[in-house]
Amino acid sequence: VPHGTGLLLAEDPIVGSAPQFVVARIGPSGAPDASFGVGGRLVDPFSGNGGGASALALTGSGKIVAVGVARDALQRSRMAIARVTAAGQLDPTFSTDGNVMTSVAGDEAFATSVAIQSTGRIVVGGWARNAANRRRAVLLGIRDN
Repeated sequence: VPHGTGLLLAEDPIVGSAPQFVVARIGPSGAPDASFGVGGRLVDPFSGNGGGASALALTGSGKIVAVGVARDALQRSRMAIARVTAAGQLDPTFSTDGNVMTSVAGDEAFATSVAIQSTGRIVVGGWARNAANRRRAVLLGIRDN
């Protein structure tokens, strides 16, 4: 992250549509950093069916890993993991398109935290809910590519 800038995660409630997963960067004045993404932000790198970001971590090379929830085409909640370049674009070296949506044994799943190990492995924490509405903790290890 360039000196004097900050990163924000958000759930952008666009009028007339589902909330969107957002990663944004602001400059020293608090205004959006126009050199990041489009107008200072990357909006909904997933399915377009709604979601929200909940945590981020920076890799050793300055890339951003953001996690949260995104809905699939059937409106099921899935763990959402995106890796974003310093320029605010999805990183195509991560999962071929820069993002991953995953469930746990078919259950709805929500990512709430993320850390980067010294090896580059991405560790995502969260929880899953089954059809009986029972919740369980989830911890995923994801390779950096």
